[in-house]
Amino acid sequence: MHCLLLDLLQYLSLARAVGSILDLTDITESVKSLAHAPHGERRQIAAEREQACEQIAAVLRTMKERIQRKDELLQGYERDLAKLRLAEEHTFTRLSANCGYRLYVTVCVCNIGALLLNV
Repeated sequence: MHCLLLDLLQYLSLARAVGSILDLTDITESVKSLAHAPHGERRQIAAEREQACEQIAAVLRTMKERIQRKDELLQGYERDLAKLRLAEEHTFTRLSANCGYRLYVTVCVCNIGALLLNV
């Protein structure tokens, strides 16, 4: 019997802690022990426990779904960032090449101008 009471106390402690962390104040107040409850109230307490478990499960499911959606968004952002970095690198490469061509064209134009002046 002692093991059952210890098991019950640990369950109630866990239910209260989870309810408190999830800000489910009605759960932390309604989770009671059946050990000292009158026989007539035991069904009501059992129903309250079941409802508390359902509330906790619903909140955890919602949190899990939100985390999954945020993870999917983050993966999309990471893909977009990788594409942006590749585009930036490609643009920098093209600009560097264009600067080289511009310098070459400028030198050629100057040389042609000098040749024309010497004529």
